[in-house]
Amino acid sequence: MTPTYMFGLSYELLLLFKSVVIGIIFGVVFDALRVVRIIFPHKSWLVFIEDFVFMLFCGFWFFVFSMTSAVGQLRAFLIIGALAGFFLYIFTVGEIVRRFITKTRDVIRAFLRRVYYKLYNKVYLKAIYPILSKIKLKSNKFLSHKVKLRKKSKKTVKKVLKV
Repeated sequence: MTPTYMFGLSYELLLLFKSVVIGIIFGVVFDALRVVRIIFPHKSWLVFIEDFVFMLFCGFWFFVFSMTSAVGQLRAFLIIGALAGFFLYIFTVGEIVRRFITKTRDVIRAFLRRVYYKLYNKVYLKAIYPILSKIKLKSNKFLSHKVKLRKKSKKTVKKVLKV
């Protein structure tokens, strides 16, 4: 009879495979962050925050994985498998993606700029700006009326105080 905390060899191999896949998924998420950093350079404090959030993300999902698949048991081979999957992705496919993005960075930025300006012209200037300008105009009329009332009240207060 096998204790409940022990798994069979076939189940442990399945868990190892799953942990490698989770490591690859973590590598893909990290690669997406890296692509954003290559296209839009960040300050070091922002990179720190992104890395911290990434570590929290990985820790949470690895915890969920170990709770569901490994019955809450943290095994060394699970951590090693996840790290192996992460580094396997980063040093193979991730390196190819990084080189490609680095070489095409200027083309990607130009494309994103064009998309941004088209959206800006169509959405902001034609849809949002007219509404905002009407709101601003009405609020200016309302506020100018309030300013006139305030000036009047100051004059009357001065008259009352002089008497």
